Amino acid sequence: MAKVLWFFSAMLMTTLIYTCCLHETRANDSEAGLAAGGLVLAKNNAIELRSEELFISPEKIIVDYVFFNRTKRDVEITVAFPLPDLALDDEEFPTGDLVDVSGFTSEVNGTAVKTHVEHRVFKAGKEYTDTLRRLGVPLGFQTSNEDLQKLPSSTRAKLLQLGLLNKEGEPRWTLKTKFYWTQKFPAGVPLRIVHRYKPSVGGSAVSFLTSEVGSNNAFIASQLRKYCVEPSLAQTIRREHGVSHSERYIDYILVTGANWSGPIGKFRLVVDKEDPANYISFCGTGVKKIGPTQFEMIKTNFVPKTNLSILILSKHAD
Repeated sequence: MAKVLWFFSAMLMTTLIYTCCLHETRANDSEAGLAAGGLVLAKNNAIELRSEELFISPEKIIVDYVFFNRTKRDVEITVAFPLPDLALDDEEFPTGDLVDVSGFTSEVNGTAVKTHVEHRVFKAGKEYTDTLRRLGVPLGFQTSNEDLQKLPSSTRAKLLQLGLLNKEGEPRWTLKTKFYWTQKFPAGVPLRIVHRYKPSVGGSAVSFLTSEVGSNNAFIASQLRKYCVEPSLAQTIRREHGVSHSERYIDYILVTGANWSGPIGKFRLVVDKEDPANYISFCGTGVKKIGPTQFEMIKTNFVPKTNLSILILSKHAD
């Protein structure tokens, strides 16, 4: 059996019945990841996305676009890269300032672009950005309890009244952050935009695939569907006695931001599992192995219907 197994038909997964139980230790070993995606253009009918090349690994994401203004006039459009929403009331979110950690950069025709950063605060669908600014509350990622304790008691009381703090003085809101700039798309001229960043990678020291067989578990079944895990891969993992398997997972948002005219002319995805000994599983069609660690999928006139979720398993001696 090949050491690298992958399966790319989500439809077949509807017939899969997999019964197993999850180790109680998994929650203690896991680390949250956040899904990010590509650039988002203000909605328009003038710009075509002629090609997109997407490279994904646990260490970096590179997206290489070629846009084309099919009209006879130059068009100026706001281009944005949204970072994942961060719910400050979620106990499982990555540590560190994602603006810094992501290392986001963007180039237009080979020249670096200076971007702006926007923070916005929401709670239960209502925006409180201006309210927090008036109260002098910092809007950065993971506003610390120490920051909030430095605020006047009257300010903290107001935040508590609005439901933006709990009784323990902890923040309870969702932070939306994006990089953005205004871009001119010349009439009838291709424009290449490349951006790079480090993904927020989730993981667990113990993979769900190494769990002992037991009663049906909805979480396990959902993970198998999410990553299109082939039964033979699960069987291979279980047969590797004396070996532990940790997991990393990368989520990439494909379905949003398609505000250009028509489908993506040519779409090329390359996923890198980094180590030839690793296992990888994700959903797709027409995927082929192009190197010891890389897999490729090419589509023409592509309209993404689902987001991309990638599972990478690494072996460790017990």
